[in-house]
Amino acid sequence: MRSQVLPWVAPGSARILDLGCGRGAILKTIGSDSRTLAVGVDVSLRDLQTASSLIPHAHFVCARGEQLPFPQQSFDAVISGVAMPYMEIPRVLAEIARVLKPAGSL
Repeated sequence: MRSQVLPWVAPGSARILDLGCGRGAILKTIGSDSRTLAVGVDVSLRDLQTASSLIPHAHFVCARGEQLPFPQQSFDAVISGVAMPYMEIPRVLAEIARVLKPAGSL
């Protein structure tokens, strides 16, 4: 039996950002419905192309976590599986704070 630990996403999160999504495994497992906007960000265009073919309901953007190309307060939740230790933590946390809505979850 295989167990898996997923990031917690608050109920009612309509806009979710997966930072360092890779091939989209977390977004695929979390799933979404028509009311959820799922966005994955990664620096690997190759991984994003794979993710896009596997998870057609999600959107994928090639960008660095330290320079997110989204307006302020764009997301209800930001998740990150393993990518943050590979980023400049103070800069990425500032970007997360910028794009996360007030009372959003990280």
